[in-house]
Amino acid sequence: MKRTVLLLAFSGTVMLLVFCLTSSLYSQQQSVKVGVVDLKIVSENFNKWKRLAAQLDTETEKSNKQLAEMGKEIEKLQEEEKQFKPGSDKHKEIQIALSTKDIEMKSFLHTEQNRLKEMAEKLGGELLNNIEAVIKNYGRKEGYTLIIKKEEMPVQNQDWMQLRNYVSRKSVMYYSADIDLTNKIVSELNENYK
Repeated sequence: MKRTVLLLAFSGTVMLLVFCLTSSLYSQQQSVKVGVVDLKIVSENFNKWKRLAAQLDTETEKSNKQLAEMGKEIEKLQEEEKQFKPGSDKHKEIQIALSTKDIEMKSFLHTEQNRLKEMAEKLGGELLNNIEAVIKNYGRKEGYTLIIKKEEMPVQNQDWMQLRNYVSRKSVMYYSADIDLTNKIVSELNENYK
C-alpha cells in the first residue's frame, strides 16, 4: 500500500513537473518575436549609402579620366613615332618616351585600383556597421528575439552553379509580410545618419 501511494505520488509529481516544463516552453515560444530585413532594399534606400556610393563613383570617374588622358598621350607618341625612320635617334627617343608612359600608366592603374578597392572596403565596412547597429538597437528597443537577413536574387540570366549557390545560402524561405522590418530600418537609418 505504501508503495502504491509513493508510486502515485511520484508519478503525480513527474506529471506535474512535465506539465510545468511544457507550459513553460509553450509560453517561451509565444514570446519569440522574429523580424526580417532585406539588406538590398536597405542599401538602395539608405541616404548615407547613396552619398558614399556617389563619392566612390566620382573618384572612379576621376581615375578613368586620368587613364584616358594617359592613353591619349601614348597614342600621340605612337603617331609621332611613325613619322621617323626606325633606328633614327628621334625614333629611339620616342620609343623610350612610349615605354616610360606605358610604365607610368600601368603603375597609375595599379595604384588607383588598390586605392579605390581600399576606399570601397572602408566605406562598405562603415555602412555595414551603421546598418548592423541600427538593426540591433531596433531589435532590442522593440523586443525582437531574432532579426533575419532576407535575400532575393532573380533567377533569370543565372547559370546552374550560381542558382545552386544562392539556394544553398538562402536563409529565409518564407515569411509573413507583417514581420518585414525593411522600411522601418531604412527610416531609422536615414533618421540617425542625416
